[in-house]
Amino acid sequence: MNVFNRVVMVLLALAALAAAFIFTVWPATWLWLGQQTYGYAQSSRLAYTLGGILAMLVCGLILLLEVRRPRRAKYVVVDRVAGGEARISVESVARRLNYEVDLLQDVSEAKSEVVAKGRELKVILDVLMSPDVDIPMKTDEVIETARRVIEEQMGLKLAGKPKDAIKVNIHHPKRMAPAQAPLPTAVAPMPSPEAEAIPWAEAPGPAPSEGTPPAAPSEESAGGWSQTL
Repeated sequence: MNVFNRVVMVLLALAALAAAFIFTVWPATWLWLGQQTYGYAQSSRLAYTLGGILAMLVCGLILLLEVRRPRRAKYVVVDRVAGGEARISVESVARRLNYEVDLLQDVSEAKSEVVAKGRELKVILDVLMSPDVDIPMKTDEVIETARRVIEEQMGLKLAGKPKDAIKVNIHHPKRMAPAQAPLPTAVAPMPSPEAEAIPWAEAPGPAPSEGTPPAAPSEESAGGWSQTL
């Protein structure tokens, strides 16, 4: 249908372009064309009327086909059933695909649209995933998962090759969480230079309180002083 629409539009555009050129360069063409049409209508009234009716029917049919929405099938026939015929709704297929694709890593949400054409299916997947993911690799994984669910698990048939029957639209979240700054690492305190220079120095004792008499010198220190004197 798309090819037919393009062909018709191209032909109409060429005809309109030619008519605009002719009527612009030779304005008298309108008068000549009117006279020829009136003369043909007078000489062959029946053929002129039938031609007009046929043209109106063709244009009305094309307009109806363009405006009318095609009715989509609600069920698809299961291909792998030997003893009878089984059908499954396209909504059930879509829910199953959403569930299976949503289980993949780096996938936040999956929404699928399934179109049934007789015994075959076409799938459009909208996948929300993290922005730092490898898109080609993840797209292949999504397509393979959808193919496995449809053909192997549900016994259905795709309309052509998986890459032609399954379309994947990648979306990223609108708001991303800000990256957290790394926590500062604890630094051990450096020893003072005095402690490194005099490792054998003893810690000073407690300061004497007020009103306490100083300690008396020991005998060894007194004897040393007496000998020296």
